Amino acid sequence: MVIAFILDAIMEYGLIFLLIVIVIGLITYAIAFWSMFMEKIRSKYSSENEEIKKKKVKTDNSSQLKQSN
Repeated sequence: MVIAFILDAIMEYGLIFLLIVIVIGLITYAIAFWSMFMEKIRSKYSSENEEIKKKKVKTDNSSQLKQSN
């Protein structure tokens, strides 16, 4: 009964269902691509920030050594 109703709805409104499925698929793909893109950007900037912090720590340590001498 339910299957017959669904099949009848698909036959009657097939293009609408097909368009809805395509749109949902494209939205899902766009979200996945966007999150992957943002993750690459985050990892790039986080690695740059770590390098900057390491350089800053090295300069801080050298200035502390000079002050102690």
